[in-house]
Amino acid sequence: MLRLKQSRHLLPSLLFTAVFILYTVTAAPSIYPRDSAELVVAAHTLGIAHPPGYPLYVLLGKLFELLAPWGNVAFQLNLFSAFTAAGTVTLVFLITKMVTGSVGPALVAAVTLAFSRLFWFYSTIAEVFSLHIFWLLLIVWLLLRWEQRRMNGSTANGWLYLAALLFGLGFGNHHTILLMLPAVLYFIWATNRRIFWSTTGLKAIMLALGGFVGIYGFVYLRSKADPFLDWGNPETFSNLLAVFFRQEFGTFSLSKNFASGFGVPNAVAHVQNYFTSLYRQFFSWGIILGLAGLVYFFKKRRTFSWLTALSFAGFGPLMVLLTGGTILDENVHFVVEKFYLASFVIFSLWIGGGVWLLLTLLKQQTARWRQLMTVATTLLLVSLPLYSLAVNWSSNDRHVYFLNHRFIQDILASVEPNGILITPNDSIVFGVWYFQQVLQQRLDVTVVPTVGNQATIDQFRSRHGRLFTDPPTDNAVFNQRLFPAGFDRTALNAFLRELMQRNIEHRPIYLPVGDPTMTDPLAEFLVPGGLVFRLTTRYNDPDPILLNRAQEILETYQYLNDRTVSPQNDFLTNEILARYALATLLIDQQTKNLTN
Repeated sequence: MLRLKQSRHLLPSLLFTAVFILYTVTAAPSIYPRDSAELVVAAHTLGIAHPPGYPLYVLLGKLFELLAPWGNVAFQLNLFSAFTAAGTVTLVFLITKMVTGSVGPALVAAVTLAFSRLFWFYSTIAEVFSLHIFWLLLIVWLLLRWEQRRMNGSTANGWLYLAALLFGLGFGNHHTILLMLPAVLYFIWATNRRIFWSTTGLKAIMLALGGFVGIYGFVYLRSKADPFLDWGNPETFSNLLAVFFRQEFGTFSLSKNFASGFGVPNAVAHVQNYFTSLYRQFFSWGIILGLAGLVYFFKKRRTFSWLTALSFAGFGPLMVLLTGGTILDENVHFVVEKFYLASFVIFSLWIGGGVWLLLTLLKQQTARWRQLMTVATTLLLVSLPLYSLAVNWSSNDRHVYFLNHRFIQDILASVEPNGILITPNDSIVFGVWYFQQVLQQRLDVTVVPTVGNQATIDQFRSRHGRLFTDPPTDNAVFNQRLFPAGFDRTALNAFLRELMQRNIEHRPIYLPVGDPTMTDPLAEFLVPGGLVFRLTTRYNDPDPILLNRAQEILETYQYLNDRTVSPQNDFLTNEILARYALATLLIDQQTKNLTN
């Protein structure tokens, strides 16, 4: 019996280890652009990340950081994604094997997912989506174990209770777990509908609510301790609700900063975007196998089929519908594609079903053809995932990705001591926080995110009161041209106006190059300073001393002499490289204008 259990656990263990090694050797060594650096800071300091706070990720990420035996903090949190992603691949294997009763389909489904483009990408950087997918599949596995035990004559409600608890806790990582609720309720109803009118059902509901309240209770209590990262300051019930419902970004929208575009052409573009992304994960062969597998599952395992079909509908078509009101561009594509990931993982289970169907058809062949077709099918099923591995390796191998790390390093090198850096760019804000709170570097720099949330503005004033004590500048040209009538009609603009006026003559103020919506209105008072502009009171009169300093700083940038910082050619990489190119161009133009 012991040997049987060991052999049953051997293959999943080997699979987990192999996939984890793959993701580890291709993981980014430091911070990645966008939310990655913020999540590293949040986990490291047990802080409150941007709404909805992600408390489950923060707690589990901190635990993983404490247990990880090697690497810097950013790399450790990247490995956390690798660890949970390897767990997801293993769960795909276990679920498919449980449903089909066969190792072959389970292995093909798991390996196909492991080598797919988008899943691999989020397995190498610190993000919430690897944990999100792992959590979803863990709930599916628990429900299937509960069903299996009931079929064997045992109540086994403990599996259901644990699934309910995890469902409630899952809101602390990503709210889109709610889209899985219809599938979960259907599965419970189909397995034992009497639970809905029993104490068992009530206990499950209470456990789910307990997990939900508990995980957001952490947000409230942690905010009371005033951690460095305390987004939205949710230490009051109203602020907590604002964080939970993402009021700053829009509860049912991706972001208030994205342009709305309701209409047939944009909706069609989003549908095309989804299916193009699905194709890029699994190619034609995977889609054919997946659709065939879904049909076969409906024939053989109807309850499981509806569980996965309803889950896919929520994370796929419904997600396309929810995000389809946003005009699709390169930035929006990057944001929405990660929300499709859960549906792609569900689809990988169907691929296992397609392989199961294929092997079943092989068994029905005559002995004369069976051996030949078995060899051909085996070679095909082995070669197709290996093709994905070969195709996706170069775009997902980030083991030398230092670009964002050096980008933030170069920005900070451009800022003079005790400087103020005002920026709307998340990658820059979060990157500076990482350098300050994790690496303990350039603590003299004050970074000001342009967040319009009143709670965040009040919190900044409270923490940086020294920046609001000096008298405002009396430079009439600066005040009149920079702040025309009506400028401070929003709380954010009023805050920025006071900050600039009180500090322009006492501290160096900077804005990053590459954010025209922020810098264009201030252009007449900006002097290029490398990757940043220096704000001055001189109207259309660049200071030659500042330009000379900018030229010297530009020559120190590590990226310019090191092309190995990023082998990728993706949207976020090109965005950073464009800032370097623009910084060089602006300094050259200003220098030429000065000499003419």
